[in-house]
Amino acid sequence: MNKEDRRKEAASAEDKVIDAIKRSLPNKLVVRTHERYSEVDGFTVNRDTHAVESVFEVKCRNLSMPDLMGKFRCSITIASNKLNSMQKLSEHMKIPSILYTYTMMDGCLFALQITDKNGAWTCRRVESAEKEVPATVGGEPVMRNMSDISMAGCTIVSVNGWTGVI
Repeated sequence: MNKEDRRKEAASAEDKVIDAIKRSLPNKLVVRTHERYSEVDGFTVNRDTHAVESVFEVKCRNLSMPDLMGKFRCSITIASNKLNSMQKLSEHMKIPSILYTYTMMDGCLFALQITDKNGAWTCRRVESAEKEVPATVGGEPVMRNMSDISMAGCTIVSVNGWTGVI
């Protein structure tokens, strides 16, 4: 699959995730950021009061839930700058931040609170040294600080309608 096809697939998966988030939060508006490569993907807003209630980031991965839980030991790697941006917005806006992770092999959606409304970390996070990673989906490699986030305690919201807690 070429770069353009991978980017289209990633954008399509992200759209599916946003739709699943909307279905799981019927009393909220899910507002996306305008720029595809912004530091965060969007906000949830109270449908009645129009108050911003959380900031979120979406990550899609080419793996299954059993891979995530077994092979990757219930953790996901994400760029530290994304997490730090979520943390700063959380702290400044007094809203929690949420990481949504979508496993593309089986269509499972996970929601994990990253910070509380004061910007304090609520997840286990280990920041690593710089790693060489693609700048974007199918992009050229760049050096970037990455963090491993434990998915322990996340909520499962399936795009197929199944929900649960692990």
